[in-house]
Amino acid sequence: MLAHVHASGHPDVTPAMIALFRFAGLDRRRPGEIAATARLSKQATNDLLRELERLGYVERHPDPTDGRARIVQLTKRGQSLDTAVWSAGRDVEQSWRERFGDKHWTTFNDVLDKLIAAAE
Repeated sequence: MLAHVHASGHPDVTPAMIALFRFAGLDRRRPGEIAATARLSKQATNDLLRELERLGYVERHPDPTDGRARIVQLTKRGQSLDTAVWSAGRDVEQSWRERFGDKHWTTFNDVLDKLIAAAE
């Protein structure tokens, strides 16, 4: 997955950064929300966001509804990275589906859905 993201023009991205793009993603969310969905500490998330901002992938702006909070917004470069991450994820999923077959893939996804529901 990382190789796909790097080949898509984002050689400075790390696996930890990719983790922030999973689930609901980054765009127009508060760092605390991103940390919760990524299951990372707020400190680790903010460290990664600072690095993504330094690299030009995100900008952080004051939240118009709460002056103490910040909102993360993807730049054009960040939108390109978001697309690359999701494309890489689909490629990995497709390769696993082909490797294990539809029946096993469906069973695997059913078990994952149950685990996720149990954890919530």
